[in-house]
Amino acid sequence: MAEQTRYVPAAGREFLTPFYDGFVRLTMREETFRARVVAQVAEGLGPGGRILEIGCGTGALTERLAAAAPEAEVTGLDGDERVLERARARLAGTGVELVAASVDEMPFGDAAFDRVVASLLLHHLDDATKAAALSEAHRVLAPDGSLHIADWGPPAGVVPRLGFAALRALDGRENTAAHAEGRLPGMVEAAGFTAVERRGRLATVLGTVEMIAAERTDTGVGIA
Repeated sequence: MAEQTRYVPAAGREFLTPFYDGFVRLTMREETFRARVVAQVAEGLGPGGRILEIGCGTGALTERLAAAAPEAEVTGLDGDERVLERARARLAGTGVELVAASVDEMPFGDAAFDRVVASLLLHHLDDATKAAALSEAHRVLAPDGSLHIADWGPPAGVVPRLGFAALRALDGRENTAAHAEGRLPGMVEAAGFTAVERRGRLATVLGTVEMIAAERTDTGVGIA
């Protein structure tokens, strides 16, 4: 992959980055879907747990993860230095570590985390980079660790379908094809994860957000 394509700005275009958080609040039912993701990530995570959010963007979800699991070690990773500047300002004093790196080449050792979170990230990536990012997520997860994804799934309803058509024009039909066709859970399983489970869908004006959880284990396959 060429160096200039190794990350995509949070809103898909650099000039939109300053408006990203407000846009999510207005269009994404932010409080609802982020609360659900945080609850899933925090479930069963004991003191000293290690959380990694990939594609952390401005740190909005990272901040919530740190607040929900105050005894955990929380790390955010993003390839966009400009958006990380915003995350650093938001997360100053929280103890969250922020790392500038690509999601398909994470600078962490094997089994370094107990949870990996990817929120509204994967639809920015082509299928090959999605697969590489999911493979890296599997590698950096400890045995019995879990992956938590919130991203677009097949849109349900007139408004989500219209909104998702507009979003696909912005983010690229190729990058979003797996989401529109419902192939993301299968890609998660192909990366080596087990117990791949859809944990809910949420209709928004830009499409249907699908929440997917999976485990890094040695046995058990299938998509719920």
